[in-house]
Formats: sequence, structure tokens, C-alpha cells
Amino acid sequence: MSRAQNIRRALRHCGPCRRRIPQTPGQRGTSAIGGGRCDDVCVIELRTARLLLRAWTLDDADFLYDMDSRWEVRQYIGVSPAVMTDRSEALESIERRRALDHPVHGIWAIELLGEGALVGNLLLKPIPLSSGESSTSPEVEIGWHLHPDHWGNGYASEAGSAGLSHAFAAGLPRVIAVTAPENLASQRVCRRLGMRHLGRTGAYYNASVELYEQLKSDWPG
Repeated sequence: MSRAQNIRRALRHCGPCRRRIPQTPGQRGTSAIGGGRCDDVCVIELRTARLLLRAWTLDDADFLYDMDSRWEVRQYIGVSPAVMTDRSEALESIERRRALDHPVHGIWAIELLGEGALVGNLLLKPIPLSSGESSTSPEVEIGWHLHPDHWGNGYASEAGSAGLSHAFAAGLPRVIAVTAPENLASQRVCRRLGMRHLGRTGAYYNASVELYEQLKSDWPG
């Protein structure tokens, strides 16, 4: 079975209200219940053998704060890594994640399928270029970080595979990942996903990062 086939379902849903959204032209964001307009953010919901990737909701704030208040989680994230110091930061972060309402890009909460326990975060979004850099077309990055309680179970690789399959099924020709040079764990995930290491670059985030790429033409899904 291909990786794409292993993603058992990819449906348009409203994140918190869980209503199915028909993907017919001109009906983006229209509820299937009563035909009314749904005011909640909508994302592509992805499932794998063990995971559900869904929209973040404000009910997830306690988990996000617990995860992102830990230095071991945040130490390689961003140009100037910092931990959350107040639950209000988690609420604000969730609002920003939910604002990325796009048919392909997204920032997903990773949940254990059938259990409801959250394990981490997956993103697929345009990557910011460093100052002075230019690109003929927007580049899209994939990234992940998980709560330490769920490290070592292969969840990052499984979620990353789902994200890449979703990206390529939607027509993206290339997806990249960048990691801090010291972030060996994320580099191992990139290699497990089959991403090709292109070396170190300063082209993104105004920082020196290790660059990996996956081409649609090379993806086995």
C-alpha cells in the first residue's frame, strides 16, 4: 500500500465543530448541516494508522502551553528560541494557527487516533526567506515538534509522511524542511521520510540551517 493510500481519509472539516464541509466549487466553508455558513476555521483533516491531524482549538491551550513551556521542545525553534511563560501565549498562538485557513497549507494538532490525546504539532506553510534572498515562486516548508512524553514512537515521521502526501496530492512540486544544525533528532526524521539533504544554507529565517527537500516526482505515495 502506498503512503498516500495509507492516509485513510482527507476530508474538509470545521475544526472544533467537526462538521463535514462539501468540497464543491463555490462552497468553501459551507456547512453540510442545514446549508448554513460555518464561522469556524476549516482545515484538511488527515488520518494515518495511528494519528489524527486536525485544527487546533482553544480547548488545546493547556496542552500547547505545557509543551511549548519546555526548553527541550523549543530550543531549536525560531531564530531566537523562547519558551512560553503564560497560558495566554498558548491561546494567542492557537488563534494565529487557526488564521492560516488555506486549502493546502496548515498547522495541525497531532492527536492519537481513537484516544484523543494530543502529541504535538505539524506545519506545512510558506517559508520566510532571509533578507536579500529572492525566489521565483513561494517555497513551502514542513515542520514538526512533539511533546517529550511522545518522543521515540515514530509519530513525527508518521505525521510528516501524511503532510507530504497531502502536499503532493494537492499539486505542490517540492517541499523543504530546515533544521538548526544541532537538531540531530529532526534531521533523522527528515532522513526517515526520504528527504534529500542539500547541505547548510543561510537562505531562510536569517539563520544558518540544514536544508532538506522532497520532490513530488520522487515521492512514493
